Amino acid sequence: MFTAKSERYAGNVKQAASLTARPAVQFTPEEVEQPAIVLRSSGQIHGVLPLAEALRLANELADLIAELREPKA
Repeated sequence: MFTAKSERYAGNVKQAASLTARPAVQFTPEEVEQPAIVLRSSGQIHGVLPLAEALRLANELADLIAELREPKA
C-alpha cells in the first residue's frame, strides 16, 4: 500500500479536486478513430485511455473504494 506523506496532503487534495475525465477521440496506428477518455488536471493531460482501459480503471477504483470504506474488524 502506498503511503502519502502529511506534508503533501493539501497538494494531493487540491490535485484530486482538479482531476477531470472527459470524452476524447484517439487514432490507432492505422488512423482508425476510436472513442477514449482523457484525464486532465489543471490543464495538463495525465492520460488518454481507450474505453477498455477506462472501464478497467473505473472498476479498480470502485473496488478499492468499497474495500477501504468497509469497517475493519
